[in-house]
Parts: sequence; C-alpha cells; structure tokens
Amino acid sequence: MEKVDIQQVFAVIAGKNPVLGNPQGEKAYGYTRVSSAGQAEEGASGLPRQIEHVHKAAIRDNLYIPVDLLYVDDGYSGFEFVERPALTRLRYDMRTKKQASHLVVEEIDRLSRNADWHQGFLLNEFTRQKVKVHFYNEPGSEIERYLRGYMAQESMRKELERMQLGRVYKAMDGRVTAVRSAYGYDISDPKDSHYVINEE
Repeated sequence: MEKVDIQQVFAVIAGKNPVLGNPQGEKAYGYTRVSSAGQAEEGASGLPRQIEHVHKAAIRDNLYIPVDLLYVDDGYSGFEFVERPALTRLRYDMRTKKQASHLVVEEIDRLSRNADWHQGFLLNEFTRQKVKVHFYNEPGSEIERYLRGYMAQESMRKELERMQLGRVYKAMDGRVTAVRSAYGYDISDPKDSHYVINEE
C-alpha cells in the first residue's frame, strides 16, 4: 500500500493555517495510526480521515497541533506496541522535551487494539506526564472507553483470523501464500499466485 503524504494532507486540512485545530488555542500533540492491512481495515482514506477528525476535535477543544507535533504510524498494527516508531517517539518526547499538555487522537483503538492492558498502560502513562487525552468521539465514561476498546480488539482479532483462514485455503488450493517470491521464481498472478521460474 502506498504511503500517504502527511505534509500534503496536513496542508489540505489546515488550509492557510500552519496548524491543525484552533491557532489561538492551547498547544497539543496529535497521533494517528493505520495498520499494514490499511486498505482492508481502514479504507483508502484512513489517515486523511483521522487527521481531519483530529483537526475537528482540536477545534472543538480549543487546541492547536503544529505539523511537527503530529505523530503518524503508517503501516503498523494496533496490536504492535514496542515496534511502532511514531508512538515510541511521542512517548519519548513527552518524557524528555515536553511541549504540550494535551494529546488528540481519533479513537482509543488508534492508540492500541489491545484493550486488555496496552490501552490502560498508555493512558496511565499520559496521565503521569500530565497530558490530557482528547478523542474525536469522546467516551462518556471509563466503562464506555473500555467497551469501545475491547470491541475494536475483538473486531481486529476476527479480521486476522479471517485472513489466516484465507491463506490456509489458498495453500490447500496449491497457490502461493508468500508476499515475496522465493529466489529464482516470480509469482504468476496476484489471484492465481503460482510460482513460475524466472529465467534470468
């Protein structure tokens, strides 16, 4: 999947302003994420939609987000925790060179798809850093926040199981399931997906 040009999306949504949200508001961080299965999970407009929602939430809550404080993980699963570079950078920057006391995110599952402990851990960490988290769709209570997060977690688990089952059926049908072809071979067709010898 082709990566989104974040600077271009930022410019389209922010317009003449150099920031997302309300330029007269309080400074904030922004965070967005789409998975490596982006088109299937998010649709082609996943990141632009999230950035627009972050922008609207920042306007609503009288905040502004400069482009250098918008952290974007493009192509990372919400179940991944350690290996998400933008999230890791955001957490490090909050600890070492804090520039804002607010963080704007579209939904809880953008922070993590793991409701069992990742979501609570991150929210606790932001609280310790005295950073208030704002969601585009603000949950009415902690219970609602957890339920939303847990539903997102289960939805993603089912999607991963469905994809795994699809690979099993593909293999049983004698088709190639690898994303990259073995050395010396090409994959014949994305749907047919059999190996053919690369004569070169």
